[in-house]
Amino acid sequence: MQQGTRWAGVAAVLAMGLVGCGDSKPCDSVSGACTAITVGMPEAEMVKAFVSAPANSTIAFAEGNFVFTNSLNLASAAGITVRGAGMDKTTIDFTYQSAGADGIVQNNPASGGGAVTFQDFTVKNTYGNGVKVVGAVGVTIRRVKALWTGAVRGPYGLYPVSCKNVLIEDSVVDGARDAGFYVGQSDTIIIRNNLSQNNVAGIEIENSFNADVSGNTVTHNTGGILVFDLPGLQQLGGHNVRVFNNTVRDNNTQNFGIGGTVSLVPAGLGVLVMANQNVEVFGNTISGNNSAGSAIVSYYVTQLPITDPGYTPIPARVYVHDNTYSGNGTSPDPNKDLGLLLLSGLHAFPGGVVSDLVYDGIIPPGATNAQVGICVQHNGSGGMANLHFDQLPANGFNLAATMTFDPAPYDCSLPALPAVTLPGA
Repeated sequence: MQQGTRWAGVAAVLAMGLVGCGDSKPCDSVSGACTAITVGMPEAEMVKAFVSAPANSTIAFAEGNFVFTNSLNLASAAGITVRGAGMDKTTIDFTYQSAGADGIVQNNPASGGGAVTFQDFTVKNTYGNGVKVVGAVGVTIRRVKALWTGAVRGPYGLYPVSCKNVLIEDSVVDGARDAGFYVGQSDTIIIRNNLSQNNVAGIEIENSFNADVSGNTVTHNTGGILVFDLPGLQQLGGHNVRVFNNTVRDNNTQNFGIGGTVSLVPAGLGVLVMANQNVEVFGNTISGNNSAGSAIVSYYVTQLPITDPGYTPIPARVYVHDNTYSGNGTSPDPNKDLGLLLLSGLHAFPGGVVSDLVYDGIIPPGATNAQVGICVQHNGSGGMANLHFDQLPANGFNLAATMTFDPAPYDCSLPALPAVTLPGA
């Protein structure tokens, strides 16, 4: 931990106390048990409110800036709500955090804890993740901002993992060094109408089942929307993911990730599907992403070893249709292997621009695309390229010698995936 950075000026900030204005009775509009967090309350009392919160209660922050030097560990009781006076009115500030890995974190029993809700506040400059929930059944994150403004960046902004029934909407993440919006090893997920900017990955769905990602604006990240399945995790076989009606533009920020698969993503990648099954990408506007508008790849593209016998590294039944592409693939990122390879073959793409969709072309031995089910239709005139990574490095990593551009083998359709539904969403 960068203690010098975290402690610089902390005494002065804490001496000033918590600053704020406005509503001093934040529980007035809350029914049921409620603990008010008001300007001037000692940090120890606020921490106690989190660790001792009873089931079906609310922790309500007033308007203001609230400075914490440690993580806020929320009780694992069911039905807790943490709320502020508004995303731009209540700031939970960890700039001077000296202990604890995350900002706000709730760990529920492995068998699944009860519902939890976070709404109407900003969490700022956490050393670790902004808001993390593990093992909950019912996670609602609404009008929450996770923000980093300095050199220290947390890995994930809004981070439910091993959860069921997840709704994240109308929220913002800015500056995460891994993924802004991340949902991993979870089931039944809606991520809608959010803004993700200046992160390494804008939105990441990892090893998860039944997810709808829609209506989001994803911009100025390294990669826009990533749908991954990775080996070595407790839940494998990510499937039934819909990515639709999103704006994915200008995701060209140089990768500042530290380790992990996301650190391999080249700047300028719009939508990436890796090793997932049953994925539908449609109705999106994908523009200005310098490496490629979209990509479908196997895990083999990472060049990392696979030791998990239960893992399936090759994507199947991926349907990309009715998207609008423009201005993508003009200058692939030479700092990452995939980007460098695309750049090396740039002259061989039609018009000297990477095709709107690139596919690594790796399928199981003896299989055909009719069996694998990669389908691409009605995406405008930009076309697709099969990079034929199955022929590399036999051809000396000469992409120009392996690529094909015939859309006919992929001119097919798949049944529409069912919409994800959540109670009350």
